[in-house]
Amino acid sequence: MLVKPKLWFPSTLVTLARQNHHLQEQHHPAAGQARYRDAARPCPGCGCPASRLAWIYFRSEAWTWPAGCGTGGWLTLCDDCNIQVDYFLEELSEHGHSEPVRVQPPAVITA
Repeated sequence: MLVKPKLWFPSTLVTLARQNHHLQEQHHPAAGQARYRDAARPCPGCGCPASRLAWIYFRSEAWTWPAGCGTGGWLTLCDDCNIQVDYFLEELSEHGHSEPVRVQPPAVITA
């Protein structure tokens, strides 16, 4: 089944977040999987179960936070299909503030 990839974030930014070892060490995939196991979807392209997708913590670039458009949360990726499957929002920014605001309870965003 051919699926058009849904992109929440540009692939370059996702790659940078994925390669940010400090960010990924602060957010262990098992924690995201445990929190969102019931809401996480399989890949719509190949059907790979959510438990086998890549789970990364995504946080937008530093300039986005004081600008009021910062976001952070768990992003599930199917590497085989190059698809961003789900995004589980955990942090938002408020205009003029450099620190994120935690979303309580964490918000589940699906396409």
